[in-house]
Amino acid sequence: MIPYASSLTYENISVHHIEPLSEAPAKALDRENLISLCSYHHELAEKGKISREELRLIVRDQERAESPCG
Repeated sequence: MIPYASSLTYENISVHHIEPLSEAPAKALDRENLISLCSYHHELAEKGKISREELRLIVRDQERAESPCG
C-alpha cells in the first residue's frame, strides 16, 4: 500500500511514467503507463519505494472505477 495514501492532496501534481522513458520510450503516452501523483508520492515512486506493480494496480483500479460498465 502507498505510504500515507489516506492523506490526499491536489497540489503539486505531476505525471509519472511507471516504466521510465529510458526503458520504454514507446510507452511514453500509454494510459497504462501513466499515473498522476503528488510530489511526495512521485518522489517515492522514482526511488522505487512504491513498486511499479503497485502503481499498475492503482491505474487498473482507477480505469475500472471510471468505466461506465463498472
